[in-house]
Amino acid sequence: MLRAAPFIKRVGEVKIRNKCALDFTELVLTEGKKAKNTLQIPKLLGTSLLDAASHGVFEIVDLCLKHFPELMWDANFARELMKEIVKGRHVELFRLVNSHNSIRCSVGNDIPDDLMEAVVKWSPRCVSPDVSGAAFLLQRELQWFQVAEVTNFRSFKRLKFNIERKSYWEIFVEERKELHKEAEKWIKSTSSSCSVVATLIITVTFAAAFTVPGGSHSDSGIPIFLKNGSFMVFAVADALAL
Repeated sequence: MLRAAPFIKRVGEVKIRNKCALDFTELVLTEGKKAKNTLQIPKLLGTSLLDAASHGVFEIVDLCLKHFPELMWDANFARELMKEIVKGRHVELFRLVNSHNSIRCSVGNDIPDDLMEAVVKWSPRCVSPDVSGAAFLLQRELQWFQVAEVTNFRSFKRLKFNIERKSYWEIFVEERKELHKEAEKWIKSTSSSCSVVATLIITVTFAAAFTVPGGSHSDSGIPIFLKNGSFMVFAVADALAL
């Protein structure tokens, strides 16, 4: 079976590697907790944690924060961690880190400018693999903006971007002009495809409504399969389709 479908073997190998990596990370963190000079451990973990967050490795970030929650006590590190997560648009990681109150506890009453910039700026990293279609991607970007707006205590849309002296909303819109055009094209093409499919379904359903399966008795006109259960299923399904 594995020879016929080699990709199954590859999936298994990937899962084994991931499991080994998590077990190794767990072991390193556990032993790090036992070390005498534990104050240096968070500093050593910082780079690895930022790299894991940048690539969206939820399990590694989760393990590090469970073993060393004091990592989030450093306001600068918490801000850098959140910035990497926002740049990569990693939703689950955002929820995890935000559950530690990293934004409000580490930066005071407002989101810092560099984190706002990560929200409004567009880059290829913003393209999430679990989002299909430009319209859904644009919707996801709007949701990220709204999250930042809700988290911030001031009016996010009216805030000025320090360098270009434009509001963050203006920067957000300008950065996504091409994405907006792609979303319009995607919606039009999808609507056209759906219209064609709907037309075909209606045509077939309408024709089936006037066609009796198995025919009818010539003398009475009653369908031959009237007492058959499958005939009633067909009749009900056809009526619902219309």
